[in-house]
Amino acid sequence: MADAGGDAQIVIRRLRQVLLAALLGFVISPFAQATYDLRLVVQADWLEDPATREAVSLVLHLLPEGGRVGLWRYGARAESLLPPGTVDADWRDRALASLRGEPGEGGAQLPAALDAALAAAPADPAWPRALLLMGDGRVEVADSPMVNAAGARDLDARFADSESLSWPIYTAVAGRGPGADLLASLARNSGGQALPAQASPADTWWRVLSAALPMTRLPLREGRVQVPGETRTLTWLIASAKPALSIRPAQALVGDGEGAREGAANASTAGPGETRVRFAAHRLRRWESPSPGEWRVDGEDLEQVAVFASLPLSPARRELPTRVLAGEALEGSFGLLQEGVAGGLPEEGRWRVRLEGPADYVAVASPEPLSGRLPLLFSPLQQPGWYRLQITLERGPERLSWVYRLQVEPAATGSSISTRPPDLPEANLRTATLSLLVFLLSAAMLISWILRRRRRHKLRLWEQRRGRST
Repeated sequence: MADAGGDAQIVIRRLRQVLLAALLGFVISPFAQATYDLRLVVQADWLEDPATREAVSLVLHLLPEGGRVGLWRYGARAESLLPPGTVDADWRDRALASLRGEPGEGGAQLPAALDAALAAAPADPAWPRALLLMGDGRVEVADSPMVNAAGARDLDARFADSESLSWPIYTAVAGRGPGADLLASLARNSGGQALPAQASPADTWWRVLSAALPMTRLPLREGRVQVPGETRTLTWLIASAKPALSIRPAQALVGDGEGAREGAANASTAGPGETRVRFAAHRLRRWESPSPGEWRVDGEDLEQVAVFASLPLSPARRELPTRVLAGEALEGSFGLLQEGVAGGLPEEGRWRVRLEGPADYVAVASPEPLSGRLPLLFSPLQQPGWYRLQITLERGPERLSWVYRLQVEPAATGSSISTRPPDLPEANLRTATLSLLVFLLSAAMLISWILRRRRRHKLRLWEQRRGRST
C-alpha cells in the first residue's frame, strides 16, 4: 500500500514537471524560434506615395518567419505602430493594417524615432540585429531651418561618438544632399550600410532588407533549385511584370493561373500551404513546409527571380566589415545559429566563398571551419566601389547561400558631412560675423568719442590762452 502511494507521488511529481515544462514552452515558444531582431522605422509621408508604400509592404511580406520585428513611424511625431513581436501571418496582418493609419502631418522627427526604436530591449545578444530606416534623411523638428540643421548635426554626432548602440542602420540613398549625406553617415558610423537606390523603390528595399539580415538564399541555376528538407518556408520573389512563371516542386506542376487577386499587396491562398501576393511590378509566392528536393521554374527573365528559405540555420551576428578603405584587407568570420542558439557549423558539407567587385574583380576561396566559425581573409582591395560577398554551403545537391554587400571607399575619403541648408551659413559662422561687426562698430564709436574729447580739450585751452592775452 505504501509502495502504491510512493509510486503515485512519483507520477504526480513527474506530471507536474511535464506540465511546468509545457507551460514554459508555451510562454517562450514565440521567442525561442526567433533568429534575428529587426527594427523597422518608416517616414510617414512615404506611406502616402503608392510606390514607396508598396516597397514597405513588400519588405513586410519578405520578412522571414520567426524573427522579432518592431515597427515605428515618424512625421510630426514619432510613434510605435507595432511593438517588437514574432513574425508570423497574424503579425504581418497587423503590421499591414497599421500602415493604413492617419496620413502624415508634415515634419520629420527622425531623432525621436530612432531613440524610440533603439530603446526597446534586444531579444538576445547572439541574434543578428539591424535597424532598417526607410526615409529620405530629412530632419524637421521645428519651423526654423537653423534648428533643423543643428538637430541633424547632433543626431550624426551621437552615432559617431557612441559605440554602445550596436544596432547597425541599413538604408538607401538617392543622389546627394543633406538628407542623403546624413543617411550615409548614420549607416557608416553604426556599422550598417547605405545602398544606392534603384530605379524602383521595391527593388531598392528588398535588396536593403537582404543585406540587413541577410536572408538565406537558395541558388537558382538554369531554372532549378534544391530545397533542403528542413525548410520551413520557401519564398519566391519575382521582380517582373511579365507573364506568369510556372513553378513545380518535384513532379507537381504549380502555375500562377488566376488564383491571386489583382491589385497591390492582395494575398490569396492558391493551394495547400501556398500564399500569393501581387504588386505593381513584383509578385511573391510563399510555401509553408514545402516539399524537399528539386524545384523548377519555367519562364523568361529568370535573372529577376530570387528564392529565399527559412531554415533552422541562420547567420549569427555579423562579424564582417560593411566597408573598408582601398588598400585594406578584408578580414572577418562567419557563424550560424541553430534554432536561434549559437553553435558550431554543420559538420557535413563544403564551404565556398566568392567575392566579386568592380573592374571584373573575382576572388574565390574554400576555407575550413575553425572553432565553430568560418574564417574569411582576402588580400587588400584596391578598387573603390561596391563588392558582393557570397558564402555558400554545399551539401550534396543542396546549396545554401548568404550574400553580403561591402563598400570599398577611396583611402582619402573623409567621414565628415554637412547637414545644413545650402543657402544658410553655419550658425557659428553667423555668430562670428556678428561679433566682428559689433567689435568694429564699438571700436569706431570709441575712437570717435576720444577724438571729440581731444578737440574739446584743445578748444578750451585755446580759449583760455586768448582770454589771458586780452
